[in-house]
Amino acid sequence: MALDEFTRHARRRHLGSSDAAAIIDRDPFGRTAGDVWAEKTGRLREPESSTAMTLGAYLEPAILSWTEDTLGTPLQRDRFLVHPNGILCANVDALALHTSEPSIVEAKSAGLIGRPGYLDQFGEPGTDEVPSHVTIQGHHQLAVARTQSDLPPIDVVLVPALLIGRGFVLYRVPMNPALCDALVEEEERFWRDHIMTDVPPPETPSLDTLRRFRRREPIGRPIDRLFVEHWLQAKRGVTEAKALEEMALADLIAALGDADTGTCDRFGTFTYKEQTRKAYTVRETTFRVPRFTPVKAAHR
Repeated sequence: MALDEFTRHARRRHLGSSDAAAIIDRDPFGRTAGDVWAEKTGRLREPESSTAMTLGAYLEPAILSWTEDTLGTPLQRDRFLVHPNGILCANVDALALHTSEPSIVEAKSAGLIGRPGYLDQFGEPGTDEVPSHVTIQGHHQLAVARTQSDLPPIDVVLVPALLIGRGFVLYRVPMNPALCDALVEEEERFWRDHIMTDVPPPETPSLDTLRRFRRREPIGRPIDRLFVEHWLQAKRGVTEAKALEEMALADLIAALGDADTGTCDRFGTFTYKEQTRKAYTVRETTFRVPRFTPVKAAHR
């Protein structure tokens, strides 16, 4: 569910499990160590809630309820844990403590909006075949949980997931102590070298993060001309490519004559068929969309 205000502020003062994945370049959504640095040093405005975030907030309780039914035991939900080093934290979805194998429960959903590249990394249920960033997040949480005096020894992460085309599935990721230790060491180094010193890491923040920067200085700042030249060249390249694409498309449509489908023995089928845009977004309109279907490699 959505984090309360206390947890939001607490997470800004620590490194969470998603931060760990970004710091070691395993974040599937493009977050980098530079993104984490910008956030933890207070340089960003609050992010706007996305459709994926909203969907995840509503789905998480359902996934955890399914997990309770599957395990046959209630879960302790929404635990916020802090490592004794004061740097790492874990906002745990749930803990399964009343079982023969106490576990962290990390709920996931994937493929409900778009198809992320990591979706195919979810393997056979019951195994530890989960995407690498999920493994990293789980081990970060294990590294924090095993330092808590009020918790029993926990060395397993259960990953219940709601996956498009597959429904509910459950994975079991056993702890790799060496990975836990390596994550703690790397995150402590990152905090010491970049957060405490306010020195950015070499990884540039993502464009989404840069757009959220608080702009505090109205006075112009000198910029290396290479950055400007590269941007201008790329911008010109996009404009030129778009113009060439439109010219080539015009030739292709003209070659159709009064047909809406054309074939090419070498490349495949080109269509230019009417589609209708529904009126719930804008006034209903009819338009044509160019589409290309390549021939199979064996026929080329």
